[in-house]
Amino acid sequence: MNKCYSIKLFLLMLFTLVVLLAGGISKKEVKEKMTEYLKNTYNKEFVVEEPVLSGNEGFGYRVYNARAYPVDEPEMSFWLDGR
Repeated sequence: MNKCYSIKLFLLMLFTLVVLLAGGISKKEVKEKMTEYLKNTYNKEFVVEEPVLSGNEGFGYRVYNARAYPVDEPEMSFWLDGR
């Protein structure tokens, strides 16, 4: 393997790592936005469980899903998509 190829490969790996670590929003931010959206839309308090990333980040498609339910009606749970 020549030196030029090794340097290019290293830079590509470093760039990929930086993009993956620095890009996007955290699950905490997603959860807060979902909770705020539900409260503003329905004028009720909701419990939003931990969001799960279900999109394909490699193609720039991020979708977070979380189970949510009204505080006073936990039996009325549903899934919420956050894009």
